[in-house]
Amino acid sequence: MVGVPGRSKGCNTCRKRKKGCDLQRPSCGQCIKAGLECAGYERKRIFVNVTKPPTGKDFKVTALVPVTPALVQTRSLSQSAFEERILELFWDGYMPDAPICSPRSPIMRYSNADWATTVRDLYRTDAALRLSLLALSLGTIGRRDKQQWMIDDGLKFYCNALTEMNVALRHPKRWKSDALMVTSRILGFYELLYGADDRERHGISQAESWEGHSLGELALIMQRTPEAHIDGHGHDLYASGRLHLVISHVKRRRRFPLSHPAWKTVPWQNVPKTPKDILIDVFVDIPGLLEDLDHMNSCKDLEEKELWRLALIKECWRVDEELNWWLDNLSPQKELEELATRGSNSPTACDVAVASIITLYWTICILTYSTLRLAIGTKSPELPERTDPRLYCTKIANIVDVFFHPSAGTFGIQSAPLPIGMALVYLNSYEEGFNSETKFKLVSFFGRTANNGISIGKFLMSTQRDGLKPKTSVELSPEGIKAKAKSWLGVVPREGPVCQPLRSASSQALASHRDDGFVTPHINLLAP
Repeated sequence: MVGVPGRSKGCNTCRKRKKGCDLQRPSCGQCIKAGLECAGYERKRIFVNVTKPPTGKDFKVTALVPVTPALVQTRSLSQSAFEERILELFWDGYMPDAPICSPRSPIMRYSNADWATTVRDLYRTDAALRLSLLALSLGTIGRRDKQQWMIDDGLKFYCNALTEMNVALRHPKRWKSDALMVTSRILGFYELLYGADDRERHGISQAESWEGHSLGELALIMQRTPEAHIDGHGHDLYASGRLHLVISHVKRRRRFPLSHPAWKTVPWQNVPKTPKDILIDVFVDIPGLLEDLDHMNSCKDLEEKELWRLALIKECWRVDEELNWWLDNLSPQKELEELATRGSNSPTACDVAVASIITLYWTICILTYSTLRLAIGTKSPELPERTDPRLYCTKIANIVDVFFHPSAGTFGIQSAPLPIGMALVYLNSYEEGFNSETKFKLVSFFGRTANNGISIGKFLMSTQRDGLKPKTSVELSPEGIKAKAKSWLGVVPREGPVCQPLRSASSQALASHRDDGFVTPHINLLAP
């Protein structure tokens, strides 16, 4: 668990010798090198009798009276101990073997796992948060250990958490608490990991249910205003939450409300931004590019369409400039080189964090440059090689295996769907990519089950089927997959209204934001 001091995971021999343990099982490497017998990792339990025996001349021994031990331990105490153990096992598997981190470590600079520390501080303060965390924990451990009763109980806790969430939203104080904001996030994580479409859903797909939780969390954040996220838990949860929130708007191709300048600046008045924060500042602008491309394609007036096209090209080159700056100044280039040298057979927790941030960067490149090329059209001169989305699809396919390694834990699995899904959408949009080796390599991860028993294949299939009926049974044909990918990317005009309003009035107001003077009639199409 990141940032939790005082919890040594070393073997008993290394702990006794006060040596650093490499945590290999069944015997650690340090003991093998030293020629010592490894005492294993099981902790001995010492029971101490603290009852003072009676003394004195008046003390008499009486016969023992049999008592039925029905309430030796109260139910609440027993349940509390069980819950603590379940949560401890979950956190141990969330990012296994992660070292205690300094602010400049790769984990703290690049991973999106820092919300976990905040949850540990808050989960006792709110019933909805506690129930949702238990649902996620039981679902994870049950699949890892193949315990069906834990999986079933996890689903029950999930349903109870939904009920408690609805109660909290009607409470005058609870609805704006940090605990409730992260509750919606955890419920979304549960859907992403375990909300399989083969469960009875009453017409709501797994992807739609996950998206609903994301939109709910976004609504809570926006009602709290940027000033509520300047310090403390509020800031930590906001900074770690933008990534998964913007994904839902990429999927919808609608401008993201948190791309407004106030939401990029006010929450960081007192806290410096990490490289992750700065890259997500770029990512939050991407849904706006997708929406503008759809608007351009839907324009019937040729003059207006040309103005939209030029403005979109200019915006894409602006994003390109920010991406290049981040890559040159803030990206984990050294760590990536070390990972490439060692290979991905035994990645560390730091490697997983590095892989998560660089695949996010490559995903942004796919979305930006595919939009740029569609806006420029096929008649333009050759563009720079860095603007070829196929390059980033290949890079993603060559590194995502890291996310399925045991050391990646649950955090790694959460990091996998976005880069895999976006790379597949692009490859499916043209014939050569549809039949490419890169595409087949990515598809192989649909059926991949991680060491902890989690699979993301059903969630990825749900996103493929989303918008089709019936949602629980449809099988996409190859031509259907190609057509859906082309439509989503904007290769062919999309059906339906382009400017569908967002679900909340505050989101709609911010989504309509655009800087003044966005139309520039004379633009160099090939360079920023």
